[in-house]
Amino acid sequence: MTPVDQAAIRQFVRKTLGCKCPESVFRDIDLGHGRVTGGAPPHTRLLIGDRLLIHILEPTPGVAMAAPIAALARQGCKEREANGYNRYRLVIVSADVPGTTAEATKPFAKAIGEHDRAHLHVLATNQLPDALRLP
Repeated sequence: MTPVDQAAIRQFVRKTLGCKCPESVFRDIDLGHGRVTGGAPPHTRLLIGDRLLIHILEPTPGVAMAAPIAALARQGCKEREANGYNRYRLVIVSADVPGTTAEATKPFAKAIGEHDRAHLHVLATNQLPDALRLP
C-alpha cells in the first residue's frame, strides 16, 4: 500500500465515516478482499489498528441485497466480538443512496440485533477512494 493510499484511507475513515480514532491506530492498516459464507458477494475488508473493522460492499445493480447485507453484517459483528475490535462498520457504495439506504436498513438492523458498536453507512460511488475498490 502506497503512502497516497494510506492517506486516502485515513481521510475516508475520518472524514467520510466520521471515525474519531487516534492517529496511532492508522499505523496499522490491513486491507484485503474476500467473501463470506451465506451469499455475500466479494467485498473489501479493512482493519484499522486492530480496533475498527470495516466491510465495503459494492452491490451489483438489480441483484437483491438483503441476504448479502445480513451475511456480511453477521460476519462483521462475529469477528468484532471474537477479536475485541472497538467498532464494526458496513459500508455500501451505491449510485442510488436513498434507494439503497431503504433496502439495506432492515436486513442490517435485523442481522446485528442489539449491537451498539455496529454501524451502517450508505455512500455515493464517488465517495469511495480507489484504494478501497475491489480489484
